[in-house]
Amino acid sequence: NLNDALFVLDTSGQIVYVSPVAEELTGYATDELVGLSFREVIAPEDLSAVEQSVASVLTGKPERIEFRFLLKDGTKRWSRASSRPRIEDGRIVGTAGVFSDISKRKETELALEANAKRLRALASQLENVQEEERRSLSRELHDQVGQNLTALAMRIDGTLEALRSGRGTALTYLEGSQKLVDECIRTIRDLMANLRPSILDDYGLAAALSSYDSWFNPTENLRILVDVAPLNPRLSLRLETALFRIAQEALANVNKHAHASEARIYLRELEGQVLMCIADDGIGFDMATPAGDSAHWGQLIMRERAEAVGGAVTIKSSPGEGCEVCAEVPRQ
Repeated sequence: NLNDALFVLDTSGQIVYVSPVAEELTGYATDELVGLSFREVIAPEDLSAVEQSVASVLTGKPERIEFRFLLKDGTKRWSRASSRPRIEDGRIVGTAGVFSDISKRKETELALEANAKRLRALASQLENVQEEERRSLSRELHDQVGQNLTALAMRIDGTLEALRSGRGTALTYLEGSQKLVDECIRTIRDLMANLRPSILDDYGLAAALSSYDSWFNPTENLRILVDVAPLNPRLSLRLETALFRIAQEALANVNKHAHASEARIYLRELEGQVLMCIADDGIGFDMATPAGDSAHWGQLIMRERAEAVGGAVTIKSSPGEGCEVCAEVPRQ
């Protein structure tokens, strides 16, 4: 390969020859490299592995290794070297081989690895969130619906007994039963709204955001302002769901972390782009400071939801200046 540089080392690891291509790859002139030990141009974190590779070649075994090369300006560049023993008169007198710049490929690999790691962590967090939602739903059903149904069954038994015995208490039992049924209906409706409000499916995102009180319970001192324009025609179900979940997460963060007195829900469509913002006048935070686990995962989940539909989430905040979360997605 014309982009590969040739090199020759003696048995001590001193560079005795490099081809002119090395100047372009390393920033050194060839005469500057000759006479140096390879140890002087290898990043410290990779030196041990490279030393082992060179030692292996000196035993007669060809080697290939990837490492970070120290350029003349002090920066590091990913390189790959393939080397073999150099033999004269039947004995090994050093190593010879080629090395090349693989920094672009390595950057891509590292980015993919980091992205895969982030996605694995996100999947794990989403599973944790899902399990917590299931536990919460189970508690709600047990503590409210379950207890009410048990009490309802007892009242029905009392009603039947009153009817059989001819006592005049059956009406009282039935009235109490009706109240319990109403409570169960309200509880189940609230649970269903928290899971997915029917207004989102029936009337769309704009209506669901305008009717935030059907699925969001703001803290006592939090005032919600709504500035939402209808979207005609309606967005796809996928887009509506993604934006609604982002709004849910953003408002939940306002409740939990912002200590705000006011939050604003904004929705517009501009030239084929749908823009939704949730802004508050709370305490804000320093964008340069790592967020706590709950806030960190909330921000990451919002970004992932937007990216999944071809959009993006931007978050702006500073201490004492509140926070603004904006999701912008293309209409599909």
